Amino acid sequence: MNGSVQDIGEGAIGSGETGVPPFDAVSSLSEEIPVDPDGDLVLRAGQQTEEPEKSFRVCTSALRRSSQVWKKMLFGPFKESKPAFGTWLVNLPDDDPDALGILLNIIHANFPLVPTAPSLAELYEVFRMANKYDMIPALKPWANAWLEVAESYATTADGRSMAALTYVAWELGQVELHRKMMKELLLYSSIDKDGQMVTGDGVVLDDFDPIGPPGLLGKGFIRFGDMNWY
Repeated sequence: MNGSVQDIGEGAIGSGETGVPPFDAVSSLSEEIPVDPDGDLVLRAGQQTEEPEKSFRVCTSALRRSSQVWKKMLFGPFKESKPAFGTWLVNLPDDDPDALGILLNIIHANFPLVPTAPSLAELYEVFRMANKYDMIPALKPWANAWLEVAESYATTADGRSMAALTYVAWELGQVELHRKMMKELLLYSSIDKDGQMVTGDGVVLDDFDPIGPPGLLGKGFIRFGDMNWY
């Protein structure tokens, strides 16, 4: 996992908005998805992503038990804490709504709604979201099924999929698959004029989450000659 719980928590906490929204904001909310029909909080996600935004009604007790990040965000002295009046609403504009929905179904025990064979893009977003909220351990029951999905992309050749698979392999703890994908990325990529690592089809790897230990990409180029880079 990348970063401390505190670091990840502060990043998550800094992105939300809450309190009593204006009337027009309430009326324009996307239709609620009842992850917990009796939940006391609405999470609104995806306003600043390419995906349609979604609103989830959830139980704050389930969130608090699942992650110190959620606990700190919702029950600490932050703007995401429960307002004195009105709807408890937290905006998560940068969160992928589909990936967040999968995590929320996991921690609310809606297991039949958790996909056993998501796409690689979905896996990438789910692990990004789980990393952000310090919830990687919650994904363990699906690790074997999701590993099969990841391995089915092992021969992928496009830069975006290669980068996504490298990240997913790292989070799944699959050292050999991660090493294989890192080697292919290094062979397939170059450094542009801005010092960024870019794949042959133009994907800037700096746009992705870390795909291994901090500094791995730079270390790879420095020591690539003897392939002794991690």
